[in-house]
Amino acid sequence: MSQRVRAVVCVPLVVILPLVSLLLAAPQASQGWGSPGVVAFFTDIAGAGTTVLRVNRDNKIDQDGRILVKSKDGSSYEVHYIARVEGLYLYLKTPLKHPYSTGDLLIQGCDCDRALGLPANGVVGTLKEEVPAKSSVLRFTPIVALDLEADLLIKRKDGSFEEVHGIKSFDEIETIKLDGKLKHVFHPG
Repeated sequence: MSQRVRAVVCVPLVVILPLVSLLLAAPQASQGWGSPGVVAFFTDIAGAGTTVLRVNRDNKIDQDGRILVKSKDGSSYEVHYIARVEGLYLYLKTPLKHPYSTGDLLIQGCDCDRALGLPANGVVGTLKEEVPAKSSVLRFTPIVALDLEADLLIKRKDGSFEEVHGIKSFDEIETIKLDGKLKHVFHPG
């Protein structure tokens, strides 16, 4: 009867875990899944000027969100709003500025926001003055460019209250008019 000898090698987890994650990420990266926020990739070429993209899947795409279109090599990217999704076809509100190839990426979430220059914490500005309840006008100090199509989350510093409103208008300097009235009082900062 033969005896099997089992050898046990003790390797610190700090060495094993990065290696395992690299091995798991490698096949995904070649298929376009290695980047965080990837919701789909191109299954056909898309020329500059087109608004219709053929993608591999539609179930991960937030149709109300922005989408970052990015080449695999990172040499070109652009952010667009989605007009609609029909099956495996994604329709953009505005035409592509650059051509894209099969396998290029469609990204939503934090990576898309970073491409727009938005901070990781999502803060786009701070209030300059107290805003009473039932008001729909805010004066604020912008930190980054405001996305007028996105809803605005107004939140107290201490986190006790928050509300979400659409933006009716923005004077490009400091005044935002909301599409509804605030339910709570919000303070400067």
